[in-house]
Amino acid sequence: PPPEAAIQNLRANLTRLEKATEIPLPVQADLGNARRSAARLNQSLDDARGAFRTVRRSLLRAASEVRGHQTATKLKHFHCPMVVGNGGDWMQADGEIANPYFGSQMLRCGVLVSDMKLPSQE
Repeated sequence: PPPEAAIQNLRANLTRLEKATEIPLPVQADLGNARRSAARLNQSLDDARGAFRTVRRSLLRAASEVRGHQTATKLKHFHCPMVVGNGGDWMQADGEIANPYFGSQMLRCGVLVSDMKLPSQE
């Protein structure tokens, strides 16, 4: 599990985004789900994986609908079919694939689902 300081930072940023008036209400709800799940990231490995699944699902939906130009310009959506429960998804900015689900055991497992470039980057 990640260090407590990283979890608190994530939760604080999710709270800030959740309350931003320029964020549509459905996206605010997704961010709230992510914030609540992030509180479980420091529990057992199985609990942390379940919490991460909710966090990443919510953040993927939010990033698909609302992103500012300060967001990473090369954001990509990946999927690992080996994650229990219909696989696992994540976003990463660039570089070699880095699967967050199984650490070094399956670090390069995954397929590119989509390039999430902002429209002005095409």
